[in-house]
Amino acid sequence: MKRMLSLLLALTMTAALTGCGGADMSAQSTSSTAAAMDTGYYAESGYYDDALAAAPEEMAVAEAANGSLTADRTSAAVADPVQEKKIIRTASIRMQTLDFNQCEGQLEELLDGYQAYIQDSTVSGGEQLLSDGSSYTEPRYASYTVRVPEDQLDGFLNALESVGNVIETSISSSDISDVYYDTQARLENMQLREERLQELLEQADTLENLLTIETELNNVRLEIEQLTATMDRYDQQVALSTVYLNVEEVRQYVPAEDDSFTDRLLYTMSRSWQNFLRGASDLLFTLVYLLPTLIVLAVVLAVVMAVLRRKGVLRSKKAKAKPDAPAQLPGQETAEQQAEENTPPEQK
Repeated sequence: MKRMLSLLLALTMTAALTGCGGADMSAQSTSSTAAAMDTGYYAESGYYDDALAAAPEEMAVAEAANGSLTADRTSAAVADPVQEKKIIRTASIRMQTLDFNQCEGQLEELLDGYQAYIQDSTVSGGEQLLSDGSSYTEPRYASYTVRVPEDQLDGFLNALESVGNVIETSISSSDISDVYYDTQARLENMQLREERLQELLEQADTLENLLTIETELNNVRLEIEQLTATMDRYDQQVALSTVYLNVEEVRQYVPAEDDSFTDRLLYTMSRSWQNFLRGASDLLFTLVYLLPTLIVLAVVLAVVMAVLRRKGVLRSKKAKAKPDAPAQLPGQETAEQQAEENTPPEQK
């Protein structure tokens, strides 16, 4: 039992030291922490001193096992000194079309011919219904996320020229070789560690040892699942390139930069006239939409004006019914003023 415990200790410490040189620091920290926890456990259980005494022999066994893996990797590296590059390619395309329905049909045929598929799509525009039951048509716009086999990407991009008017193309590449092979080395190391822990699990003779080994084995298997999912994602991104395709329905193609001055001038005048007609039609629809509100406001305004006008007429009639006092000419005195002047002072 002590030999098995010392072997478990040796394997745990060796796994922390024999990870791939390009592996993440987090993985090395996890392995070192696990080794420290195991060491504390053996010290508390009283087996630590005996395990250290037997450690040289067991460390030799563990190093031999890990040495075989290192030898296999070295021989594989000698057999294939140049590793295959892992490149993720991405393209962005902006395209115009005069007939949106025809463009969709041609795009579907193109996808079938190049073994590609649409991962995500969004289409807007088309016939729009109004609240009054009428409708109008807007130019349609589509955004596609297309997955194309990496070896078919160049041919697919060239074939898009026959589907519509491609006005912008951009292609980018990302080399993930380093992170890919580092992840692969970590996965192989964890798989080897799983095999060694499985052998120790079969040799466990106490419940306490069994639980300790199972806990470590579960942690290793969880990390294997995560690394395997990461590798699968990398493989899919390398094998299938991503194309972001934007398709816009237009009435006239945008002229290329090498077109003549006359062609570009005529295109600009045509677009200006189209924008004017579109703005006029939008204004007309807005007026029609606001017509009921405008009618109600006009009726209310007419009533208010009628009431104000009626009040003004009444005031004018009252002013005419009350005659004004005759104006007094200069030097002319009224009878009351003359009587007051003729009154003796003692009577005043």
